[in-house]
Amino acid sequence: MPGRDAASLVGVWERGIDQPPVWRALLLLDSATDPATATPDDDPAALAIGVRDARLLALRADLFGPVIEAVARCPECGQDVEFELSGSDLEVEPSPDTGALRVEGTTVTVRPVTSADILAVAQLPIEEASRALAGRCVVDARAADGSVARPETLSETAVSRVSEELARLDPGARIDLALACPECGSDWVAPFDVVGFLWKELDSWARRTLADVHTLARSYGWAERDILALHPQRRRHYLELVRA
Repeated sequence: MPGRDAASLVGVWERGIDQPPVWRALLLLDSATDPATATPDDDPAALAIGVRDARLLALRADLFGPVIEAVARCPECGQDVEFELSGSDLEVEPSPDTGALRVEGTTVTVRPVTSADILAVAQLPIEEASRALAGRCVVDARAADGSVARPETLSETAVSRVSEELARLDPGARIDLALACPECGSDWVAPFDVVGFLWKELDSWARRTLADVHTLARSYGWAERDILALHPQRRRHYLELVRA
């Protein structure tokens, strides 16, 4: 894991174990932000989901390398299909700051969904959350006579159209992969969960690292902080000596 402090990453993993995906995404990006140079534009919670996930993919390449090795289960025959791709394969055009649509005589301007929006509606029932999320992303809504319409007064049709516009506005918020099964020949499209995939990799790394700490601490009596401070190659060398 070049360029990263192992102790800090273990700390990120520990804080995120019992958290939902959106919090895990924010913890990961916070860990990669230098407070000394950070600006308001660097606030992970305020980023469009597609932008947030693009930054997570860049962080993932820094932590684990540019190649992504994954497995998906064929929906037809149940075969596990292994595939390989790079972060560049998942790149999409950056989303604009706002988009506009006209529905039922009202011009509605919206901005992309952010992590802060998702957190704000997380405790609401699904039906209420969908409307509340759409409402939060409405920047402006004006009737034909120029009067301002409040987001909460939008009809169900308007809310549905806003939701569609939000998906169009931020294509990077959902990444779909076209996959093929070598066993049965079927094709299908599977969503790629950037946050979930990166967290799974971090979880595996953290558990392996703590197991290594346990082995070295028991063998040499070293403190956890000293073991984590070792360069990964040196740590592996000591583990090889212990296991020889």
